[in-house]
Amino acid sequence: MAENKWQHFVPQFYFKYFSIDSKNICGYYLRGKKHYRSPIVSQSAKNYFYSENTEVEKSFSSIESQFNFKENHRKRQFSSFNRL
Repeated sequence: MAENKWQHFVPQFYFKYFSIDSKNICGYYLRGKKHYRSPIVSQSAKNYFYSENTEVEKSFSSIESQFNFKENHRKRQFSSFNRL
């Protein structure tokens, strides 16, 4: 299987804001009017969404990782501030 074939068009860390366990999100199926739980890794992604040239996905992944790191750092700072 090709590396970086499964490409997310919504960064996975965005979904963690809507997750209790940081691994799954809840959805609602409108036609069936049912709730469901689904893994974050399977959301908003398609094979080769950006391109079959996986360098594009690697570039996005690098940028998203940096943003995610900064966001996690900000949350830790805010959390420690609230404990004072």
